[in-house]
Amino acid sequence: MKQKAAVRAEELWSKLSHIRPDGTSYNTTDSGYAETMAVLPAFYVLGGYDSIDGGMGAHLVYRSDTGVVSYAQTAQSAVNELMTCDALHRDTELNTWAHYSEAGFNFAPDGSGRMAQLFQY
Repeated sequence: MKQKAAVRAEELWSKLSHIRPDGTSYNTTDSGYAETMAVLPAFYVLGGYDSIDGGMGAHLVYRSDTGVVSYAQTAQSAVNELMTCDALHRDTELNTWAHYSEAGFNFAPDGSGRMAQLFQY
């Protein structure tokens, strides 16, 4: 599942949608998965989300001792974004139906990123 989440995070660069570039969807009963996505850095606004430099919502968190990205803290910032953007994303994050979930990240050289979190039914 970790590999699937990493693939989804990479796919989000070419198509930022729950519909995958090949036309299929992880958000269907037949797929066995549900997903949430986050764009880093970003914040949600009415009708969608918008990216800003170093702003609100999901953001990259760097470890001050090494200067590299802290994946755990960056994932936490994405979860915080998804918990507060709307009821559907919050309910997905707080689900009781998933056996387990995995998050995958893909970063660009400028530090921006895409995150996909998959939940297995």
